[in-house]
Amino acid sequence: MVEVALAADAWDARLVDCAEDVDDAWLMDVTTVGVTSGASVPDIPVQDVLTWRAQHGWDDVQTIITATESIAFSPSKGLRRDLRAETGHREE
Repeated sequence: MVEVALAADAWDARLVDCAEDVDDAWLMDVTTVGVTSGASVPDIPVQDVLTWRAQHGWDDVQTIITATESIAFSPSKGLRRDLRAETGHREE
C-alpha cells in the first residue's frame, strides 16, 4: 500500500500495525491524512487509528470508498474434507 500511495504522488506514506505506531512528527504541517488497509486486514486497526487521531484533534473524517470487493473464497477440498471428518458430516 505504501508503494501504491507513493506511486500515486502522495507526499509520504507509512506502514503501521496499530494506532500507537503513528508518530505525531509525521503529521507536522499536514492537512490531510489518508488511512487505508489491505483486503486481509480487519477493519478494527483502521478504526483504532481514526479514533486515536480524533483524540488528537483530527476528528473531521470523510469516508471515501474507491472499490467494493465481493469475492468469496471457498475452503480447499482438503480443508472441507477435514472439517467433514471432524464433524462427522458426509458430502451430499
